[in-house]
Amino acid sequence: MRRTTLALALLMSGCAVDFGSVVNVGPSAERHIEKIVEAADEMNGLLGYDVFSVRMVDSDEMIDGQVIVRHRGSPFTVPSTLARTVLTRSGIAIYVRDVCDERCFLHELGHAGGLMHSSDPKNTMFNKVTGAAYLTDSQINRVLRINGETP
Repeated sequence: MRRTTLALALLMSGCAVDFGSVVNVGPSAERHIEKIVEAADEMNGLLGYDVFSVRMVDSDEMIDGQVIVRHRGSPFTVPSTLARTVLTRSGIAIYVRDVCDERCFLHELGHAGGLMHSSDPKNTMFNKVTGAAYLTDSQINRVLRINGETP
């Protein structure tokens, strides 16, 4: 059985999707802006295209089909979780804690771009943030196709 990615689920639900192109940082996550920009720059480098851009917005509310980053002060159900990317009816929300660093954001941007976890501990999408900055050609092509770029 094939697992549906966040990106595909939104596309199939008919949501107006503008994946990856804009990562909106809400006021609650403003403290993370430098780490988010660094992660977006690194992800764009891995992809070979400028897929992700970052901007501050004046609300933590969703913008149809786009990504919003929100700060979460309390721990997640699993206390070791640093961040969580969630598909909503309006787009994708990335919830982060203070412990989420640039590598953590890089991993979450991968989810926002349509990637699932990898079993390779050297891969950016490994289920635990390891500091890796590596994507396979297949992963790169998937993000580029979902975001309307030509690999």
